[in-house]
Amino acid sequence: MEALEMSKMLKISWRERKSNIEVLTMIEEPRQIIKMMKIRKAKFFKHIMRHNTLITNIMEGKINRKRGRGRPRETNFGNMKKLLSLEDWLKRQGDIAFR
Repeated sequence: MEALEMSKMLKISWRERKSNIEVLTMIEEPRQIIKMMKIRKAKFFKHIMRHNTLITNIMEGKINRKRGRGRPRETNFGNMKKLLSLEDWLKRQGDIAFR
């Protein structure tokens, strides 16, 4: 549950002006929505990587084009490596072979 539901359960009035973080620390519970978003993002990425299509090539950043100036953009593949540790990443991939 998120802070809004918890504050209603604890009967905290909006006039008390408690922030969501304060409500979550009162009940000693971490935020769940960020964790759920990361899990869903990893599941979707794994789903896309199973298929051998143009979308997979786009996700890996393997489109042949002239590289632009400046700092390279962050790829979805690199983003997932940051999200999960490299060891955990390799374990989750299992038998999926990358091109």
